[in-house]
Amino acid sequence: MVNTLFIGKSPSPPWNDSAKNIQKVLLENLKEYYIEYLTDGSYLYSGKRKGRIVYKKTSSYSLSQKEQIRLFFNLLKPDFHIDLYHYFFSPNIKSSLAARFLKLIKPKKIIQSVLSMPKEINDIHTLFFGDQIVTMSNTSQKKLEYLGVSNVSTIYPGINIPLINKDEISHAKHNFHFSSDKTVVLYAGDYTPEIYNIADLAKELKHEGKDFLFVFAIRLKNSYSIEEDRAFRWYVSGKLGLFQDSIRVYNELENFSQLLAASDIMIFTQQDLYAKMDLPLVILEAMSMKKMVIIPKNSMLLEMNIDKNLVVSNTIYEIKDALLSLSKEKKGDIGLRNYQIVKKYFEASVMAKGYEKLYSTVEC
Repeated sequence: MVNTLFIGKSPSPPWNDSAKNIQKVLLENLKEYYIEYLTDGSYLYSGKRKGRIVYKKTSSYSLSQKEQIRLFFNLLKPDFHIDLYHYFFSPNIKSSLAARFLKLIKPKKIIQSVLSMPKEINDIHTLFFGDQIVTMSNTSQKKLEYLGVSNVSTIYPGINIPLINKDEISHAKHNFHFSSDKTVVLYAGDYTPEIYNIADLAKELKHEGKDFLFVFAIRLKNSYSIEEDRAFRWYVSGKLGLFQDSIRVYNELENFSQLLAASDIMIFTQQDLYAKMDLPLVILEAMSMKKMVIIPKNSMLLEMNIDKNLVVSNTIYEIKDALLSLSKEKKGDIGLRNYQIVKKYFEASVMAKGYEKLYSTVEC
């Protein structure tokens, strides 16, 4: 059984990054394997696990250049007991070249989990260096195989399914001061032009006397997103004149799962999944809580629409129609099918079994 080193971001809070979450799930579920992982020391795992403290405790979304250099020199240290390097990051030229150089010095077997696809693929032989390449969707696997990348397989991302009952949902709504009379529609993600259309829709529905509360939970990843946050808040309150009864705007939340539980419907409008995982975990989490989810027509996202369990809407008018035309019973049926799909294809243990099978084929 191979001894493995996970190479990626520190699998520790805040849980706002797919690389952290995928590592966390595997560290908790691959119980028979000895695994070392790179960490800031703030969150440690029990069992056959060992954390290498190489990062400083920080809430920064991306590694600084100093952290990248420190990481590289740490990886140069001898680790003869490790058989396999398992990388978790989105390929870019700089990090892939560093990994290739490391492979020349330390010829370990490599699994490369491609959490999100590069915007442009100009040099496949530099970007994709693993002995085994794992994509998060069949769409990405087919794309890489078409470009000539070999040894590619798909293992869908997995999540731990929360057990949420009606009392906990009511409690979550109470904690966020959400009225039980309103349908809570959640947008969770980054600042994109589409959110202004959703804000306009909120105003339109309010003027029509419809009981909806639109909630935006948006990450602040950099200085640009901070400026976007200010602009959007001004647009909502200043131009639209909408306040707490129609729109709420949150940024990083420690209790995001509670916000998800308190919501009734989730909207995901981003067609361009650059810098996002092929199958975003936030959609899977909403599905696991039996929420109705509205997505755009995107080949990757549609891989989650196995039982016509997702509502596909490409325009703001189609989103409005879905919100107004579907009955409470229909929305409940869609939510139940979402839960069943996650349980069968995207549950943590399903992903772990996929990696166990892959690990068993690695000869070191």
